Amino acid sequence: MSTSPPEPVQAPVEDSGPSPVKTFKGHESFVWSVSFVPNGHEIVSASGDGSIRTWDIETGEESGDALLGHEEQVYSVALLLDGQRLVSGGQDKSVRVWDLGTRELVGRPWEGHSDSVFCVDVSPDGSFVASASYDSLISIWDLDSGEKVFEEMRCEGRVYFVKFSRDGSKLVTCSSDTHVRIWDWREGTLLVGPMEGHERDVASAVWTLDDKQLISAGYDSKIHRWDSETGESIGEPVVAHEETIYSLALSSDGSILASVSSDRSAKLWDASTLELLATFWHEGIALSVSFSPDNKLLATGCYDHLIYLWNVPQLEGDKQSKNDSFFDLPATVPPGENPKMQGAQTDSLTIEELLDFPATLRPPQNGPAKPAHRKRFLGRLIPRRRQRLPSEVHGGTELQESKNVKQGRLRAIRVAAAKAKKFIVVMGNGPRKRTPVENEENAEEEGEEEEEESNEEQGHSRAPDSDSDSDSVHGCCWRCCHWMCYEMVTCYL
Repeated sequence: MSTSPPEPVQAPVEDSGPSPVKTFKGHESFVWSVSFVPNGHEIVSASGDGSIRTWDIETGEESGDALLGHEEQVYSVALLLDGQRLVSGGQDKSVRVWDLGTRELVGRPWEGHSDSVFCVDVSPDGSFVASASYDSLISIWDLDSGEKVFEEMRCEGRVYFVKFSRDGSKLVTCSSDTHVRIWDWREGTLLVGPMEGHERDVASAVWTLDDKQLISAGYDSKIHRWDSETGESIGEPVVAHEETIYSLALSSDGSILASVSSDRSAKLWDASTLELLATFWHEGIALSVSFSPDNKLLATGCYDHLIYLWNVPQLEGDKQSKNDSFFDLPATVPPGENPKMQGAQTDSLTIEELLDFPATLRPPQNGPAKPAHRKRFLGRLIPRRRQRLPSEVHGGTELQESKNVKQGRLRAIRVAAAKAKKFIVVMGNGPRKRTPVENEENAEEEGEEEEEESNEEQGHSRAPDSDSDSDSVHGCCWRCCHWMCYEMVTCYL
């Protein structure tokens, strides 16, 4: 009898949270592994009941017959990119290849491990399979012949996880000796590691899209980030769950990280900042996780024999680029006007870049417009006496705020710079009709601006100017105000 993994200990349910879209019922034991078929219409699962099953996402029903052949628990499945075959590993020490069309075993079982095969993975080119075993060994197999083709790599404890890099040149392993390692799998030599930082067994890891970093997690309930070239830890680990983290998954665009734990939760994280985005609660321990190809759905396999399907929050539908900034929101433009003339954003900006965007100008009241100097917004926001408030922590994000700062007639209601997301909210007096006296004063100020511009070009210094127009949010643009107050603000160029 081969070794089985330790029995998970269930934590109490903390909160109900969002409800799953569907639950798939049919397994008679733990669901150790879930994965989406590349077409996105089905889910494949592996269970402690010895079966591999496929599920129709639309109907929630099992599709086709169960794949039966493993003599004991099935711990891992990995699909080929063609979506027609999958590889599995189990407690019976074997690796098997299956045809999803015929629902039959392809060839004979691959034998060579002396203990449970807990994880399998297929190389990006679909030619090789890596298997990780409780016998401390990692083996590489030729997918077509089923023969072991490269020397075995050895860790100092049970190997829980194995994954090819996205370029196919390297292999990462996670093991019970608390270490993460990176291998040249063709040579069987250790490239990086053992990486030290985890306090207990390491259960799972993901490569970032460029293969330059690794994110790992395990029994110490922490998520660690590593430089895959040097093995150095990047930043401080994040205590992500209250209990063991069994599995990680990364969305196909690399923006969202998912983790599942014996605290009965699945959590979504910003993959760049490890900021918590969402939490999904289960009735039992969550053991496995996978994103759909379009990143709209999340599947989790559970201790209660069920598979859960969840909607991935679209924070998403508001965000149009890969950058996590509220400035990535599309600009809101009055009907019939050209977005490009309203400062609509197409690229990510820092706060400093945004503040240095040319200030907006009001349209002419009477007659043709005359050329006018466009002030830079940065100068307008410098307060007469700068007040720095103590930093405070709000929702895990440290903010430094300045409230009700006045510079001339422009009023900065709230300005905040956050570690995870940078944003600025500016409001001014709304549009109103100017009096003849104000029109005359404004004409004089525009003349002064032109003179100042001329002096500046000749090398003369210039003090920050105050806002001279309360008829619009003079100096604000769609880049900064559409997020919070676009319904109330009109901006002109």
